[in-house]
Amino acid sequence: MRRWLTAAIPLILLAGCAQGGTAGAPQPGSGDADFDRKAAEVAEAWRASQESHAPQDGFVPLEPLTVLPAGATFSNDTKLAYGNGWFRSIARLSTKAPSGGSIRFADGTAMSVPLISAAEAYRAIDKGDPPCNGDGGIPPAVQLPVPESPPVVKRTATPSHCTALTVTGAKLATVQLRTTRGEATVPAWLFTVDELAVPVARVAVAPTAITSPPPGGLPMPGMDSVTVDGTRLTYPILTGCAKEIKPLVYEAEDLVVVGAKITPVDGVCPAIAKVERVTVTLKEPLGDRVVLDSSGRQLRR
Repeated sequence: MRRWLTAAIPLILLAGCAQGGTAGAPQPGSGDADFDRKAAEVAEAWRASQESHAPQDGFVPLEPLTVLPAGATFSNDTKLAYGNGWFRSIARLSTKAPSGGSIRFADGTAMSVPLISAAEAYRAIDKGDPPCNGDGGIPPAVQLPVPESPPVVKRTATPSHCTALTVTGAKLATVQLRTTRGEATVPAWLFTVDELAVPVARVAVAPTAITSPPPGGLPMPGMDSVTVDGTRLTYPILTGCAKEIKPLVYEAEDLVVVGAKITPVDGVCPAIAKVERVTVTLKEPLGDRVVLDSSGRQLRR
């Protein structure tokens, strides 16, 4: 059985797709009828989204609004805390929103935006307390009344590591963020964290000034980049036990959609995902065309 999946995102099986010949397949297609049909839909949805979002006039981020600067290092405990949003603040965070926010885009144009307060930005990164008891460990053993003898002793499943990241201060600065208008310099609150060597940044732009990303949403971290060498385009896919991976590409004048068809191994396959980078040869150099995966997510160069 063959399956095709999108590039740079978790496995998407098309078990329900109609099987058929290539009749009606678009000229820029890969020769795989199911993929070409899906890619043509993605292309049309992308074009419509660009018109409706008017990216030349708005702020459409293509990355998460919480940003960890390069150079951050973690222990097992702090990595768990950051990933789950376990923060605590010992700082007096202002509840007053600053005025005069501005975003500067790669083409040199600027956009005035309202900002949020440090307190509001902190609430956006703080997802609550770690699930542990007051002394930082797991609760004591609980003896359960059961008919067997001796009694069965059982511990709860609460994690033994219960670190929270301690915010000690905040200052208004800027971060670099990828948007539909290229790399932009965006106002952000930088939170100093006791347990980390670098601050945690949260975009300070008010939600009313942020437009949602185009269809497909945000790419997975580290899974959103392509490399270009002439007509050769290399991109990542997420796969498991693959016996064969066939790269697929759909080309149009304004964009390229990439994907892959997977032939799984025979027999039992452990549920372990891994990243594979595959290469296709385009009919002509990429130029300034947008690259999308077959869910509609834009991939960066």
